[in-house]
Amino acid sequence: IDIGGPAMVRAAAKNHAGVIVLVDPTDYDAVLAEIESVGAGAVSAETRRRLAAKAFGHVAAYDSLVAQYLRVDDHEFPHRLAIGGELLHNVRYGENPHQRAAVYKLLAPGPVVGVGSWHVHDDREMSYNNYLDATAAWGCAQDFAGQTVVIVKHTLPCGVGASDDQVEAYHRALAGDPVSAFGGICAVNRVVTSAMVGAIGKHRFDIVIAPGYEDAALASLLKRKNLRV
Repeated sequence: IDIGGPAMVRAAAKNHAGVIVLVDPTDYDAVLAEIESVGAGAVSAETRRRLAAKAFGHVAAYDSLVAQYLRVDDHEFPHRLAIGGELLHNVRYGENPHQRAAVYKLLAPGPVVGVGSWHVHDDREMSYNNYLDATAAWGCAQDFAGQTVVIVKHTLPCGVGASDDQVEAYHRALAGDPVSAFGGICAVNRVVTSAMVGAIGKHRFDIVIAPGYEDAALASLLKRKNLRV
């Protein structure tokens, strides 16, 4: 647990009126360019405040990790809860088209989980609602040990189908509400097969989410316009 480093960063950030504090290497070039153009003493107050805010956020995220580590065996709810996150990327829009949104991964001991661990093929952009619905569909599919297909629209399941045969599981899920399933999210808790992609046919989904895909199945899905995989 580092004490001196965070203390120096906090002190520098507190005194940002006279100190340039850098905790992110991606800021180096911009700050160097400003120093070279106007001199270190003339770096703008706006830049100093922005860097100070980033420094305090950096230290706070570190402290949140230490706190999580120390209470790993404590099953009581903490009186104060600090949660650190790291920006992964911006998304197309928020809950409504005029709103902004971004995806963060939770800073916590152990492997990355949740949307922070997802890989969107072909880097097709997702919206906040895409992530929200996909999380609901994926969470529901993970509740079942056997092979299961879940179709969700606006966070609510349209249908859930289970079968040793993936195509049959898909048909059972679709039968729950084939009308509302249009434009929904299809989650599968097994590797998606080419046979299931064939069963989907021309049905429109916004997202198909699964732990993996057969090569031919993935290639076929990525040919579909406006489908995120």
